[in-house]
Amino acid sequence: MTTLREALKLNGGGIISLVGAGGKTSLMSALAAELSGSGDRVLATTTTKIAKPEPSQAAVVVVEKNPGLLIGKCRTALKDKPVVIGAADRSPPRNKLVGFSPETIAALWRSGIFRWIIVEADGAARKPIKAPADHEPVIPAGSKWVVGLVGLLCIGEPFSDRWVFRPDRFRRISGLNHGEPISPAAAAAALVHPQGILKGSPGAAAKIFFLNQADTPRRLDNGRKIVELLKQNPGACGRVIIGQLMPAPQVVEFADLDPSR
Repeated sequence: MTTLREALKLNGGGIISLVGAGGKTSLMSALAAELSGSGDRVLATTTTKIAKPEPSQAAVVVVEKNPGLLIGKCRTALKDKPVVIGAADRSPPRNKLVGFSPETIAALWRSGIFRWIIVEADGAARKPIKAPADHEPVIPAGSKWVVGLVGLLCIGEPFSDRWVFRPDRFRRISGLNHGEPISPAAAAAALVHPQGILKGSPGAAAKIFFLNQADTPRRLDNGRKIVELLKQNPGACGRVIIGQLMPAPQVVEFADLDPSR
C-alpha cells in the first residue's frame, strides 16, 4: 500500500502547507503520525486557527507567542513526544488554537529542532470545498510542498453554503449558479484557477492535489473525472492523489501531471 509520504513525494524534511477544504486537519494528523513513526520530529501548526487536539493524539501542545521562549518549550516537549502541536494563543469560545505568523514558522524551521513542519494554511469551516478570500491562504514562503484538498463528498450536491465555504467567491471561479450541482469541472476550477485554492503558493514549492473522501464507487468515479480535467492543465501541479483520510488514511490511486514538479 502506498503511504502518504510516498504519495506526496516527501523527502529530506521541510515545511508542508495544507490548503483548501475537506480534510486538512485529518491529513495533518495522519501525516504527523506517519512521519513521527519513522523517528522524525514533527511540528503540526497553523497560520489561522485549528481545533484543540483530542487527548488520544500522541502529541504535546505548546502555546507560546514569544519565538525565543517557543523554541525552548518545543525542545523540552520533544523529550516526551515526537510530535508537537504548536500555537501562539488559545481562543476559548470555540476551544481553538490560534496559529503562528509565517515569520515565526520560519524561525522554528531555522532552529533545526523539527525535521517536518506541517501547516494548516487556511480555514474552511468543515466544508468540503472552498474558494479563498483575499487574505488567504497564508502559506509560509519556505514551504517545500503545498497540498490542495477537495472533499469529494460535495460533488453532485446543489451549490449552496451547506457544501461550499465562501460561496460568492466560489461562484466567480466556477461559474456555477446557486442550486446547480457541484460538478467535477467546478472542483477542478477551484484547484487550478489563479484565484483558487493554491493562490499565493511559493513558486518553488511542489504542488500536489489531494481528492479526499473517495470511500464509495461514485466518489471515486468523480475523483477520476476531476483528474481527467486536471490533465488539461498539466502545469497546475505535479501529482493528483485520490484517497481517503477517515476512518484511516488510504491512498487509492494517483496520477502524475508534471513529474518535474
